[in-house]
Amino acid sequence: RIATLDAINHLDSGYILAYTAFIVFLGSMRFGSNRKGLSIVWILAVLAMVFDILENIALLGITEALNYCLVWSENQNGPAIIENWVHLLIPFTHIKWASIGLAFLWMVRADAPESSLALWSRRASIAFALLALIFLVVGMFHRSFVNELMGLCVALCFLTSFIEAIFNKAASR
Repeated sequence: RIATLDAINHLDSGYILAYTAFIVFLGSMRFGSNRKGLSIVWILAVLAMVFDILENIALLGITEALNYCLVWSENQNGPAIIENWVHLLIPFTHIKWASIGLAFLWMVRADAPESSLALWSRRASIAFALLALIFLVVGMFHRSFVNELMGLCVALCFLTSFIEAIFNKAASR
């Protein structure tokens, strides 16, 4: 089972690169030649990528320590190593999610698309980004289904932004 978790964390690296590229693409589409707006999107996307990679490293550290805990005693600090990784994992995860939400929220500053469906999708993406950030903050203090709602809102940010990209492109032809 630990090997399965490790495999998932290794596969996540491809997803990290894909969502980072999509956020940068979306920023380029929305901001065009506005270098300041695009620079902030780049910074937030790279920040999310770095902290997602650090999150995966922490998760791999936890699973490695779990392998050793099967044979370690408490005197050999197996649980303490896991606890140390968890203490790193939490801020890495929060910074990653905050960076993604802030990247989408920042893009509200871009010029509005011409297509009404693209504009609707943009507004929905911004609303979901704001909700994701609110749920992230609430979830830091009350770990519950709120964390799942945050993840859902981020997924909906990506979906509605993808719809915007499709209809923004179609409108510009």
